[in-house]
Amino acid sequence: MAQPTADGILDASVTVSILPEPPHHDDESVFEAISATVHENDEDSDGDDESDVSMINLPQAGRAVRVLGHRTLHPGEGSRPLKYSVLQTFVPFGGRVVVVMGFTFSSDVEDQLFELFDLITGTLSVWLEEGGVDR
Repeated sequence: MAQPTADGILDASVTVSILPEPPHHDDESVFEAISATVHENDEDSDGDDESDVSMINLPQAGRAVRVLGHRTLHPGEGSRPLKYSVLQTFVPFGGRVVVVMGFTFSSDVEDQLFELFDLITGTLSVWLEEGGVDR
């Protein structure tokens, strides 16, 4: 969405993706592997990115990894870096990971957008359907 306001454009987007599980060792849970991947990406950003990673429990989807992140987009030479906020919820399920991601350049209202994202992800439910039978 993009909504004109008196202060400029209020932008936000939400996407849902299904990804393979990250590689992990037998002694490491998929939750630990997801968290480690997020932190590795932050470290690779030369200090521009930071994430607050936590475990949550979604009423209809179970345990999940929640990431509140601040990122910097470097569009190219001659352009100034753009700061943006990202909220991600990773739900491991059936050998895959359901990822719900919220994104906004309107960092000044990120707290309100994060609350909205919480409400959206709180309604998430996941299931496997095989041969007409839900599992």
